[in-house]
Amino acid sequence: MLDSIVESDRTVYLRKVANLSAGGVSIDATTIIHHHNIILAQDIAQYFRLTCLGIDIIAEDISKSWRSGNFAILEINSAPGILMHLNPVMGESVDVPTHILSTFFESGRDSRIPIITFNHISVSEL
Repeated sequence: MLDSIVESDRTVYLRKVANLSAGGVSIDATTIIHHHNIILAQDIAQYFRLTCLGIDIIAEDISKSWRSGNFAILEINSAPGILMHLNPVMGESVDVPTHILSTFFESGRDSRIPIITFNHISVSEL
């Protein structure tokens, strides 16, 4: 109920997940993220040897260092979604695909992007 008051020190679970598909909103925070948080993400990527990753965090204020507390890593994604960065609800668009591809392929060099598809064909169609 909207007029309910939660008792002190009681935990109330609102949802099992908090993401875009569950009604979350994408907000670009590129310009306000604290440099310690960027270094943490880079260290995690190096530790797991990932060129591309997404790190889901919960923080009271992303402009403050993770070292000050009120910061937790919820999940590390080795294949993160990028659409939210191209078209955030609030803030500027960030061209994440170009950044990802530029780390894999040097500019001006011939390159190939491997694409593998699997198609199910019914035996009766042959």
